[in-house]
Amino acid sequence: MVQYPNRRIIATTMETWIPIRGYEGLYDISSLGRVRSLPRETTSGRILEAHGRTQHVNLCKDGKSLRFTMVRLMAQHFPSVSAPPINTQYPHEEWRPVAGYEGLYEVSSAGRVRSLDRIMGMNASGSRSRTVNGRILKPLQGTKGYPMVHLLNAGVARTIKIHRLVAVAFLPNPTNLPQVNHLDKDVHHNDLTNLQWCTNLENAQHSWTAGLRTAPKRAAAESHFARLSWPQVHCIRALASAGLSPVQLARIFPCGRLNISLIIKGKIWKSS
Repeated sequence: MVQYPNRRIIATTMETWIPIRGYEGLYDISSLGRVRSLPRETTSGRILEAHGRTQHVNLCKDGKSLRFTMVRLMAQHFPSVSAPPINTQYPHEEWRPVAGYEGLYEVSSAGRVRSLDRIMGMNASGSRSRTVNGRILKPLQGTKGYPMVHLLNAGVARTIKIHRLVAVAFLPNPTNLPQVNHLDKDVHHNDLTNLQWCTNLENAQHSWTAGLRTAPKRAAAESHFARLSWPQVHCIRALASAGLSPVQLARIFPCGRLNISLIIKGKIWKSS
């Protein structure tokens, strides 16, 4: 047995201790997810107790105390060790860095986004710093119903759709397809298995075949001279919003470039 103050810990051959980076000679972390302080001139070493919902420990150095979550410390020092999931609702959840926000945010295969622990408020002398704990971000409701999150980097904030973050992190896209489609038609179901890369046209066509967009009959659509239907008109407007030009759309639909421009602007085939 190894004796620590106020605690008796049974040593095991399965447990490996290594120094915590940046705190060498002060603290160690073990492969079983425990942190200990090392003996110093005035104090004895001891096992630190993890606190709070986030299971964090406070580490002191040069008179400053910083807070670290156990999940983050284990990921940094024992990446091959399988840590228990944060939420048992997602037992097979995998986390990867958000492209362009490495070290700040991660996205999971289950469609969740989290911020990482970081040090805030440090000035040029390195004082007045504090650790902000990472957390699961609460999705925002986009204008078209898509869940989105705010991401901040170097003082610049962006609002990004969660399903796109998942696709970029987990789905290969060798042909650089521009859009991400939900296979089950549910825009709130952002699990990796429910997403696929697709073209602008495929995404718009899927919306119509899935019944996500409907339109009532109009007099123009019932005319003997009409060359387009309402589903085609809505598809044109959706593709134009996605970035296709009237020239490109004229090659897809039985309509000239000028009339397509008028459709996009709402001059003809009005929805009122």
